Amino acid sequence: MVFVMPLNFALAPHVRKKESSRSVMMDAIIPLLMLLIVPFIYSSLRVLSITGAAVLSAVVSEALFCLFARKDITVADLSAVVTGLVVAMLMPVSAPLWLPVAASAFAILVVKMPLGGMGNTPFNPAAGGVAFATVFFTGELFKYRDTKLLEPLPVFANPNLAGVESPALLLHRHTRPDIFPSEMALGNFPGPMGTSAVLVIAACAIYLMLRKTVPWQIPVFFIGTAAVFALLFPRIPGNRLESLTFELLSGSLVFAGVFMAAEPSTAPKSSVARGMYGALGGLLCMLLRYFGIYEQGACFAILMVNAVSYSLDRLGMQLAARGKR
Repeated sequence: MVFVMPLNFALAPHVRKKESSRSVMMDAIIPLLMLLIVPFIYSSLRVLSITGAAVLSAVVSEALFCLFARKDITVADLSAVVTGLVVAMLMPVSAPLWLPVAASAFAILVVKMPLGGMGNTPFNPAAGGVAFATVFFTGELFKYRDTKLLEPLPVFANPNLAGVESPALLLHRHTRPDIFPSEMALGNFPGPMGTSAVLVIAACAIYLMLRKTVPWQIPVFFIGTAAVFALLFPRIPGNRLESLTFELLSGSLVFAGVFMAAEPSTAPKSSVARGMYGALGGLLCMLLRYFGIYEQGACFAILMVNAVSYSLDRLGMQLAARGKR
């Protein structure tokens, strides 16, 4: 989601016009809403309440911050809506409603607005919000519903269920998930509600790339590096290709590579830097999966690679300039 500025290096914001900002946000909102279709089929209206809680919390938090800081209210740029939607996609459908509310509020009030708001914050707000939830509410964030259960979840009340192990957790234990990859590709397995249907995410990625909202280098290098790492260092015994398949289909890796790594204010703008940025993000994501304490580490990987985005952009432009000599 980065506009190319080929003549000189400039700090964020990379989106320079209000109209351009809204169009970029709308391009992100449309595919994010499409990702709700699969979890809606399996979990019905509970999906909408989780999403609504996350989005409403993000929008209200941004409006309140602007009021208390005596600034113009900026919710019309729709960036808070995108943050809330991304937070919702990374929630389990069985999460208590206060969890997406807390994650979105942290994303806006701590990660986004105090550091300058849209186009200026160095860290992805949604990644910060979900990282906060991961550390402080681990049990609630990684408590998943069995998708084979037919009874609907309550729309607003907190579900009373024991929870099941996700494929990502089984891989974390070096155990082969007892599920067909074809089912996983369609999103029929326990996991974050908006990140499991990889086929839908792939279609959304194509849409975003054709719209030039997402530069192809970041998701391709992010997911490609993770795939090579998984192939070289399989976590489950047996066929390396099978291990690779489970790694890519489980958790939030592919979603993060498409929807989070290329966030406008945090991603580099030069082509070379984008490739390095995506590759580093994919590598960090896999290292956190393999050696971290949580079953998923994509949000932490995004935050870490955000921290070096500026340096990578400068390095990328220097390398590009040398290549033209």
